[in-house]
Amino acid sequence: QVPPFDFETVRSTIKRDLCASPDELFHHFDEQPIASASIGQVHRARLKDGTEVAVKVQRPQLRQRFYQDLGYMRLMTRLGSLLFKTNADWDGWLELSDEFGRNLFCEVNYIQEGRNADRLRRVLRDYPDIRVPKVFWKYTGRRVLTLEYLPGTKIDRVKELLERNVNLPRLGKQLVNCYLEQVLMHGFFHADPHAGNLAVDEEGRLVIYDFGMVGEISDEQRHAITGCISAVTQKDTEDLIANLRKLGILKE
Repeated sequence: QVPPFDFETVRSTIKRDLCASPDELFHHFDEQPIASASIGQVHRARLKDGTEVAVKVQRPQLRQRFYQDLGYMRLMTRLGSLLFKTNADWDGWLELSDEFGRNLFCEVNYIQEGRNADRLRRVLRDYPDIRVPKVFWKYTGRRVLTLEYLPGTKIDRVKELLERNVNLPRLGKQLVNCYLEQVLMHGFFHADPHAGNLAVDEEGRLVIYDFGMVGEISDEQRHAITGCISAVTQKDTEDLIANLRKLGILKE
């Protein structure tokens, strides 16, 4: 529930990124956003051929703010390591702040987010009950991302879903299968599955939003995870331990 930024900023961001104003690019563009979050906000629009789209526009000066905040994080960690000579893992805190920074800067590159969406849609192409919005590349840049408009009821609005007669146990299984397919079969997965990014459309299909944060695991890790599941199913303790060691979860 982050307050939205003004439409003039939206207009200028689109003009800088796509070299044309919203009035020139779209048949209609709603000035009021339908969603507003920490990285950007989403406006509903219509292309000149009548296609309904959702246009995600990034907040201004995010990179400068990230550099500043990450600098403060590293400074506090350095000071902590000097002032408090304890057994605290200060190197671990530095690694964590670096990882945090890498993820943040991935999220502010909307071209990469569009590629992530395209890749995830290919991964889930054999699942007709799961929808990943298409990217309209002609209307996409580093700070503007235009996607197919796929409205739905947020997955945590259980009362509304029940009123719509959505089969919740089936939906739960569908969600689990969706993520098992991503992680175990492809090693590439949507890594931000909170309730704001998952919805159910009018036909009861699962809709996934926001592809700024994705995860990837190696084939070796993928096979080890599959080996863990197999070992648990077969009650093979030794095999389970061997696979947990491969994943780096168990130490000698």
